[in-house]
Amino acid sequence: MKSWNRKKYFLLAGVNNISRGHYEETIREYYSLILEDLSKIGCTVYVQSILPVREPSSVDNERIEVANEIIEELALEYGCEFIDIHSVFTDENDELEQELTKDGVHLNDEGYTVWIEQIEKNIRE
Repeated sequence: MKSWNRKKYFLLAGVNNISRGHYEETIREYYSLILEDLSKIGCTVYVQSILPVREPSSVDNERIEVANEIIEELALEYGCEFIDIHSVFTDENDELEQELTKDGVHLNDEGYTVWIEQIEKNIRE
């Protein structure tokens, strides 16, 4: 990462880890390693919450919420900006908005547009 020489980094990771059965401690460990490395190179890091999924899925939304709490805690601990995009994509059933996904996990074009808008909004604030 040191050779990338960027001023801003955006981090969104974890849904695949959760789907593979890696939970809280693994998320904490991976994020800590990444954020520690990024904190050493003097850049701004924007850490994004994990998006919800639609049921049925191999990923449990309750696990995502727990992971997001850990991720937010670590972002603050390492002096990063935390962007809560999870709540923007969540419907009344605490699932990923139907019209923003192509398969219940991955965003469609409209979903990516919303995501970009949220990123732009947060980096301007």
